[in-house]
Amino acid sequence: MNRQIPFLLFFILCAQCLIGQNWYEMKSGIIRSEVNAGGIILRQTEFFDEWGNSIAIETIMGVEEHALTTRTVYGDKYMTMIKSEENKAIRYPRVRPRINWLELDDVTSKIYDVRYLGKVDLKGYKCDLYKYTIDDNGSPAEVTNWVYKGIPIQYTTVNNGVELQQEFISLEENADVSHDLFEIPPHVEINELTQK
Repeated sequence: MNRQIPFLLFFILCAQCLIGQNWYEMKSGIIRSEVNAGGIILRQTEFFDEWGNSIAIETIMGVEEHALTTRTVYGDKYMTMIKSEENKAIRYPRVRPRINWLELDDVTSKIYDVRYLGKVDLKGYKCDLYKYTIDDNGSPAEVTNWVYKGIPIQYTTVNNGVELQQEFISLEENADVSHDLFEIPPHVEINELTQK
């Protein structure tokens, strides 16, 4: 019996290495929100699994037959936005850095000038509120994040006086999420974009 314990610990450590680091405190979930991008309203559904190692966001812009739907699959450095109706996708570098709010260190805090503003209640969820600064294609942008269990569930970004605001609607914790959402179909034509 005791010989099995070291093997079990070794197996768990190997599994964690294969999966990656834990970004979130929960394994999976579905976040629904609405984004106001300069007067354009986007409805978003974010799916995540494997403690935040797999993320995809479905975005709907417009209504009914005029709606445009995209699904963006997130990697650590790149995002791939799939336009399913056209069987095309665009891959480009992540605009905002990926910050592990569970393991926020001094180096990351200094690079992005992270300021902790305290605990706040957001629709019944106890969140940590942070402000930080990023370089958004050559100009500084101020970001405010509401973080619940390591998960950014709401944000605002201000760049050159223009505000982009995501309003949190709901969170389904430990949801059953299909892994197909994080896959890019093989028939999709991908156009690579670079950020200057």
